[in-house]
Amino acid sequence: MTDMTDAAAQAAMKKQFRSMRCDLELQAADQLHQNIQTAAPGSAPIIEAEADAWLVRANAYTQSERAD
Repeated sequence: MTDMTDAAAQAAMKKQFRSMRCDLELQAADQLHQNIQTAAPGSAPIIEAEADAWLVRANAYTQSERAD
C-alpha cells in the first residue's frame, strides 16, 4: 500500500488523473468529429452546443490543475 502523504505518490496520482482527463477529452473530440462528418442539414447548432459544453469542461479541468 502506498502512503499517499508521500510527494512522489501524490505526483504520480495527479499525473494519472491528467492522463485520464486527456483521454476523455480526446474521445469527446473524436465523437464531435464523427458527428460533424455525418451531420444532417440544420443540426449545426446542436453540434456547436455540444462542442461548447466540452470546451467549458476542458477549461474547468485546466483551472482545476492550476489550482493544484
